Order: sequence, then C-alpha cells, then structure tokens
Amino acid sequence: MFSDKPAVSLQKIADSVMRLSNHYIEKPEAETPWNEEFCQTAYRHYYLPLNYTRACKVLARAEQVNFFEGLSHFIDWGCGPGTLSLAIARNEVLQKQIKSQILFDISPTVLSKFSDLHTQLISPKSMTSLNLDHIGDRQNTA
Repeated sequence: MFSDKPAVSLQKIADSVMRLSNHYIEKPEAETPWNEEFCQTAYRHYYLPLNYTRACKVLARAEQVNFFEGLSHFIDWGCGPGTLSLAIARNEVLQKQIKSQILFDISPTVLSKFSDLHTQLISPKSMTSLNLDHIGDRQNTA
C-alpha cells in the first residue's frame, strides 16, 4: 500500500511536512489546504502512513473490547485521505464484517487526489454533502 520508493525526493517530503506543520501552527482555525501540492505530498508520504499505523493499533484494541460488534457499515466523517477507512478495510476481522464504507469530507480535492487508495476499501462511496431533508418526513414507528 505504501511505496518503499516515494515518487518525490525525501527533501521535498521533509519540506512539505514542515510547510504543512507551519500552516497549522500559524493558522490553527484554517482548513487543511488540500488543493496545495505540499499538503498532498506531506499527507501521502508522511501523515497517512504514520496515522495508518496508529489507527491499526486503535482498531486492535477496539477489537479486544468488542467495540465493533454488530457494525456493518462505516462512515468516515471528515475522512481526509481516508486513513482510518484504509485501516478498517485491511483489518482481518473487520474486512469480513463491514459491508460498505462511506468517506465524507467537505473537500472534493482530498477525495479525488487520494482516490487511488480508495479502491482498496469495502464498497466505497465518497461524498462532500448530505441531504437530510427527508428525515423529518419519516414517522416514528417505535
């Protein structure tokens, strides 16, 4: 899933990570600049592999306490590149249990720039908006 030989130089990755880190420090309330190449480089080659490893450890612990019991569909809200969704799709227990994964992010850029990774997901669907108008039309039958 992650390349041993990145398509860009290690110096470019390091510079991109530093620039994105500075962005977050200088503008803590700002959105992630997904449309910028430095952001995409930093995420693909540093943050995604790092956070994927972290997510795998969290999933392993969650399995021990049966956290996912009965879960069959998963929505990755504010998914970014889909790091958690990738960890779920590659988890041996969850890949047998999950029937679909929805990646939701307000940025169409992040969904498109990392779509090559989304092919590894379980019946994936990406979206940038939700229409909840119909929810008020349902009658409570319980």
